[in-house]
Amino acid sequence: MKKLILLSTFILLSVVGLNAQNDFRKMNWGDSSNDLLEKYENISFTKEAEGDLIAYSHNDNIGGIDATVLYTFKNNKLFAAGYIFSSRSLKDSKERLKDFYSISQRLNNKYDMERDDQWFDNKAWKDLPDYLDHALYMGDVQLVERGEFNETLIMHTLWRSHSSLTSSLTHSVYYYSEELMDSFQEEIDDDF
Repeated sequence: MKKLILLSTFILLSVVGLNAQNDFRKMNWGDSSNDLLEKYENISFTKEAEGDLIAYSHNDNIGGIDATVLYTFKNNKLFAAGYIFSSRSLKDSKERLKDFYSISQRLNNKYDMERDDQWFDNKAWKDLPDYLDHALYMGDVQLVERGEFNETLIMHTLWRSHSSLTSSLTHSVYYYSEELMDSFQEEIDDDF
């Protein structure tokens, strides 16, 4: 009888443990923005809204790198979150590449990530790995890693972004709810 009670307790704790696993920093996909504000009551978030998308962000240090932590909600359900590593610092392309590899190692230790770089100029630097930082600086390549874990899609990128005012290297890691992304994609497809 004691073995049956012990086994039942173990199974219950295992199931509770599985359900308690968070998808991103104490949050689960589908949680509301109120859940976020309750779990992080001591953090002052910046809120931005566009249509039915609402994003909450705050600054933090992730893996020794300054970053903006971002939580994105659609219809008040968390469906995406991530880190945008600070582009305000004065790091050059070699330092940004070093940061990318540092974050990449941590991600690969935890998840099964697959590298899938996108080259825009195959002739210049693709076969010269010692010049990868220069290829990034020139905008000839976008470094991309993708992974999946428990119905979460993970995207890690480093690329040169160009806007009308500035041009800088953008380094980010995004986590997406596969289920909610599919649902939102269906909504978009229904519009056509």
